[in-house]
Amino acid sequence: VLSLGSRAASQMAAVALPGGRAASIAATAAGAEFRAMRAVQAVALPRLAAARRGRRAATSTSGAAPAFCPAVAAGLAAGLAAQAAGRLAGRRVVGGAGRCRASTAVAAAGGTLDDLAARVDNSLLRELRPERDPPATPTTQSRAVRTGHFVRVVPEALPDPGFVAASPSMCKELGLDPSEAETERFVAAFSGAAQEESGIDFDAWAMGYAVSVQGHNSTNSPFGPFGYGDGRAMSIAEVVHEGQRWELQLKGAGRTPFSRQFDGRAVLRSSVRELLASEAMHALGVPTSRALCLVASDTERISRAWYPPPEAERKSQRRRPHPPSMLVEERTAMLCRCAPSFLRVGHVELHALRGEREELERLIKHAVRREYPHLIEDGKAFPELLVDFFREFVRRQAELVSGWLRVGYVQGNMNSDNCLLGGRTLDYGPFGFMEAYHPLYQPFTSDAMGGYAFARQPGAAKKNCMSLADSLLEALPQGERAEVSTALQRALDEDFPVHFNKVHGEGCRRKLGLLAWDQDARELWSDLLKAMQASEADFTVLFRLLAMSAEEPVSPTLDDLSRAFGNPEALDAEASAAWVAWLDRYSARVAADGRAPEERAAEMKAASPKFIPRNWMLFEAYDAAERGDYSVVKGMLEALTRPYDEQPDLEDAYFRAAPPWAQEVGGLSFMS
Repeated sequence: VLSLGSRAASQMAAVALPGGRAASIAATAAGAEFRAMRAVQAVALPRLAAARRGRRAATSTSGAAPAFCPAVAAGLAAGLAAQAAGRLAGRRVVGGAGRCRASTAVAAAGGTLDDLAARVDNSLLRELRPERDPPATPTTQSRAVRTGHFVRVVPEALPDPGFVAASPSMCKELGLDPSEAETERFVAAFSGAAQEESGIDFDAWAMGYAVSVQGHNSTNSPFGPFGYGDGRAMSIAEVVHEGQRWELQLKGAGRTPFSRQFDGRAVLRSSVRELLASEAMHALGVPTSRALCLVASDTERISRAWYPPPEAERKSQRRRPHPPSMLVEERTAMLCRCAPSFLRVGHVELHALRGEREELERLIKHAVRREYPHLIEDGKAFPELLVDFFREFVRRQAELVSGWLRVGYVQGNMNSDNCLLGGRTLDYGPFGFMEAYHPLYQPFTSDAMGGYAFARQPGAAKKNCMSLADSLLEALPQGERAEVSTALQRALDEDFPVHFNKVHGEGCRRKLGLLAWDQDARELWSDLLKAMQASEADFTVLFRLLAMSAEEPVSPTLDDLSRAFGNPEALDAEASAAWVAWLDRYSARVAADGRAPEERAAEMKAASPKFIPRNWMLFEAYDAAERGDYSVVKGMLEALTRPYDEQPDLEDAYFRAAPPWAQEVGGLSFMS
């Protein structure tokens, strides 16, 4: 197989290009041969594994896998190598040098797991450095990691994995046919199975990071600052499709050197929450990591500290907030999440703490290539690149938290290890989409002082910017730091508020449907939030009803908004009078603007979703999934990826304030 591939590549190089270019063609052909070998393995290994287990091999979407034929294999290898050489030479090769027509069909097919594997290009492993002289201990053993950017790890496969759900939208981003996610080979690959079972040999890695809480470095680890990192997540590939690079990361893939005393597993409950929330956030138009697929074990269960189910907790026992009160046995699961990169502020902080200037500079340049390639210019000095990078990061952070405020989202935990350098939402843990409006809403019980509460998120984001700025300076010699420090401070003090106020103000203007964001508009907004807080109005329902009322030629009334008030006692005479007064002022402003009702309504609806992933909705999904019923997860995934659509069949169930059974309940109203 390899000899035919080499021969085909060499012949194509000799015909296409003279001189030394043929050598580069031959080198690239080696990669094509390797991909060809993987493709052959994809045909042969699953059949061998199936025979060994005594069961029939998995079938693909086009039928049973073909029998392993040396002629087909040789043709496939030669065809792939020839096509690679032809592409480099600027020539279109049809069929390659293979002798079997079947080989061309396999090589040209798109949307399969093999096609995905053929587009793997792990730039991080190529550009960054592994741990130097790692100890001869299992990668599952917790320890301090003091050198390198990453460590090699091996997933601990889920036993008896089964398909739960996949995001059709994310499949498309990766060039995958969504039906491929339900095949046995795909489930094996994304449940951490070895190459013998999946036919795919992913090269997994985990990275260490530092952790800053409210801008202060934390050392609450058995190994001080050298024990934090990917404790249950490991990246398995960078895949390039149509010019976009996606890093694939398995969450719940088992232990790594950073697992500390934990088991490296994720449970189905938290995995369902992240799947639905991240795909909903993307549909809401807020930057976020994505979710490709979710698989769960049919047999493995682990204990987690959590809360009793809502029906088991008597109202007299409910209090807020409190940490989990019992151990719950839950099914394990593995989520594949995706992002252009998973590089975080904490990664930069770690190398600054280590005092590794060369390693820090290498990491920063890699991050810029991954996330801000437009900043790379020939001849640009490194200090200038640092400043440009930081200013772009500040802008993205300001825009990110503005998006969160627009849709009523609270991240919960905004420590620096949850802050992506690319400016996307990451790690959906103790999050919540606000229901009854309160500026200090915070579902995360560990944040007792509310530093990461809803209205304080811009300040928390700014603290992460400050932590990054301090770490970036460590990449420079002492003599070059003063000027750069001044530029970074200016970006923090001036750029952040400018970007935040601009984007947040525009979001508020759109939600109100006003012509301009002026002082009168700001006062209307402020007084509206006060009325919402006093009457415990549902944030999402209220703004959507306001948008729906804009379609009518008459001014909105309090009755038009009644669906937003889940607690009738909060809407007393005083609160009602405040609402009537506000609606009169608002109607007068709308009339003065003179905009067409259809135009206003369309803009308002595009800024105010109708459906969000409320925690009690997510409970319905993961509760059913725990019992083996994945239909709720799949149905909710479809609904939440259309958050601005009317979807009248879901209105009674999900366009509403929290039902009584979900109020002040651990795991729904608050969690840790």
